Amino acid sequence: MIPYHRIPILFHIGSLRVYSWGFFVSLGILTALIIANKNHKKESKTITDLVIITLIFGILGARTIYVLLNIKHFIKNPIEAFNIMGGGLSYFGALLFAFIALLTYCKITKKDYKHYLDIFAIYIPIVQAIGRIGCFLNGCCYGSLTRVPWGITYLGGIRHPAQIYESILDLTVFLILYKIRNKKSLEILNRRIRLFKGSKFLLYLILYSLVRFVVEFFRQEPKFIFGLTITQITTIFIIIVSKIIILRKQRL
Repeated sequence: MIPYHRIPILFHIGSLRVYSWGFFVSLGILTALIIANKNHKKESKTITDLVIITLIFGILGARTIYVLLNIKHFIKNPIEAFNIMGGGLSYFGALLFAFIALLTYCKITKKDYKHYLDIFAIYIPIVQAIGRIGCFLNGCCYGSLTRVPWGITYLGGIRHPAQIYESILDLTVFLILYKIRNKKSLEILNRRIRLFKGSKFLLYLILYSLVRFVVEFFRQEPKFIFGLTITQITTIFIIIVSKIIILRKQRL
């Protein structure tokens, strides 16, 4: 058992409160942006613009989907729907809205959206890996009850440090995708897979969906059907669709 205490406010700058979650998400974005711009110097302005745009729409989407998934609560408390600092964001909502924003931006500026999806796919996991540290300190996205010796004391019981599990797995996804960022093909189970425009984004969706599917078993989330959470069902759908697209492209 590991003693644990929430640190929702990391530090103060005068009267300004710096929240743990916001600080580590911001640190993750800054880290990803620095690495991405270093590797894509000629496209740094476009990448920076896209980060700002997708971040704004991502937050909007994350909150919108979360509110819709918990609509009964927010019908009774409509003002709380605008209280983002109070917690409650959907990652897949953020991904959907950010994708639409990136697609729209690239269409207006006549840029290849698949190219930028591949770039973003490489660096998103490092944002998630660092951001989950903020979740851990904030006490959100917490784990289910357990007896493992590395469990943390929280909310009257010993719980899985699910945020740290995901942080480690997200970092692993980043290292995998970063290693193959310049590759044109991969060999998986003795089969050569050709990498096409957009394929690295699809690989990210598959790998991250696998991460979330596994981590959900250790999180304190309500089960939906067949003992799975809504998130797990969503990840299964994403994995199947992404795999079908990759396999179909191999035949062309």
